[in-house]
Amino acid sequence: MMKVDLIHRIEGVRNFALNGEDIFFSVSNRLAYWNNGVIKELKTYTDSRRIDVFNAGPYVIAEALASLDVWNRDDLTLASTLPPAYQSFYAGGNTVLRYYRKQNDTPAMFAAVDLPSAQNRWVVEIAFMPQLNGCVNPDFFAFADANDQGQVFVFDTVSGRTLQQLNLNRLLTGLYAQDEGSFEVFGKPACYGNTLIMLLQKFASSCRYIIAVDVRTGVLKWHHRGWNNFAIHGDKIFNLEYDGWCRRVDGNTGVVEEEINLKKEFNRSKAETEGAFTVTDKHIFFKYAPKNTFGIMDLNTRKIVAASSLPAQKTIMDINEPPFVSAGRLYLRSAMADNLFVYKLNGE
Repeated sequence: MMKVDLIHRIEGVRNFALNGEDIFFSVSNRLAYWNNGVIKELKTYTDSRRIDVFNAGPYVIAEALASLDVWNRDDLTLASTLPPAYQSFYAGGNTVLRYYRKQNDTPAMFAAVDLPSAQNRWVVEIAFMPQLNGCVNPDFFAFADANDQGQVFVFDTVSGRTLQQLNLNRLLTGLYAQDEGSFEVFGKPACYGNTLIMLLQKFASSCRYIIAVDVRTGVLKWHHRGWNNFAIHGDKIFNLEYDGWCRRVDGNTGVVEEEINLKKEFNRSKAETEGAFTVTDKHIFFKYAPKNTFGIMDLNTRKIVAASSLPAQKTIMDINEPPFVSAGRLYLRSAMADNLFVYKLNGE
């Protein structure tokens, strides 16, 4: 039986990155480092309203409005500072992918920056406004057009060249014609080898789908109707619906290897899943539709082995942010107050 124990609560965490049991996070305009209950402030940004924190190989990145600072993760010293950009995305290894737009009437650009030298490896102009929830890996990155989410652009991370410009309605011609409306990207896409995994929605009919596209050829590999979320673990893709359907799919072929209805188990535990979830070797970590509760399901038995609620009826953060699991600990952020709750997992 899984047991979860609340061991820490850090107040005011707006954004964080994990490194084992260490946490790098932002509180208001400060970048801080947390280790075993001890918090060390690394830097205060006097002219920034928000700081985003993420990992890049041996570095920790802190992006504020004024600059993007690169910290050596081992000794916590400042390695380099990059000039400001509209948005930055971690690309993998020692590379940061950046998005520039100096003024509304100037071309937008993607640039790959090598760390820690802070030198541009390549810069390319783009003719669209990227939706800021794209996916990036060391081989390719993909973003939907924020002004036309039926258009998806795929680029080579190493060279910056365009691999594909996908028109979703053309790609899915003749499929799901019974559902009204046009296809648009819903949520955050995912990189899976040389495959782009996307959730789509037809807003006129509220129908949702999952599709897989080969980024080298632009060919649709597989697709399914009726998926509202997914999580990748190893070479498998999982789906866990609010009404109890649980699916496991081969990520390469799209073949459904397992599809079971857990409604009885969910009724027993008074559970309705909601939004993003996380899969490990042994368990599925998910959020209940009652906003302050989370659950843990045994991946083999499909039994819910633990359920708990945040203290003081705190609401779990937005449905698109999954529970984070690292080094035997579970991390959940609460909404509004942005408290970060750390649970020790006994049995994972």
